[in-house]
Amino acid sequence: MSGLIFNLDWSGSMCDNMTGTVKQLINLISFCKKVNIPFEVYSFTDRMGEERNVKSFDYKHGDAVYDPGVKLRNYISSRMSNKEYNNALLNLCILAGRFNVNGYVSYNCPSADELSSTPLNGAILLSEHIIRDFKKRNNLESVHAVWLTDGEGNRNTGKWNAEKRFVESFHNNDNWKEGDRR
Repeated sequence: MSGLIFNLDWSGSMCDNMTGTVKQLINLISFCKKVNIPFEVYSFTDRMGEERNVKSFDYKHGDAVYDPGVKLRNYISSRMSNKEYNNALLNLCILAGRFNVNGYVSYNCPSADELSSTPLNGAILLSEHIIRDFKKRNNLESVHAVWLTDGEGNRNTGKWNAEKRFVESFHNNDNWKEGDRR
């Protein structure tokens, strides 16, 4: 048996496409639910919200660093009861409906749900753990990851310097310290 993990790009460049993308996502997960295919829906972003100093990875000196502020947020799951599932769908539609065709925000939402940048590379690396756990938890032969995104990820890459507690960037000496917002 197979399962699906959907990863939704929660970046600012998606605002014009968010409503249509979420509608398509709902079609996909409705099919999964109807035919009993296990699934999870995550968004990926580097929006910090209230957890500004929480790292997604534990780095050792000299490690390559990709999108150090990546956050994966689990919005919907096949594990949810029908009531939880319907509430999660409603909440996702409310969040996606914040943006009109010109990208303007119609109403406020929690800061952690605001659109931000595209930590695609970091999200792919971080999803490896989620996919492995999902496969084991659901006793699956295979898991397919679906990436709903509009393009290229950030260039937040570098090398971790443990003594100085910052990332030495691979791009233009753009170093950043642990806890910096990116």
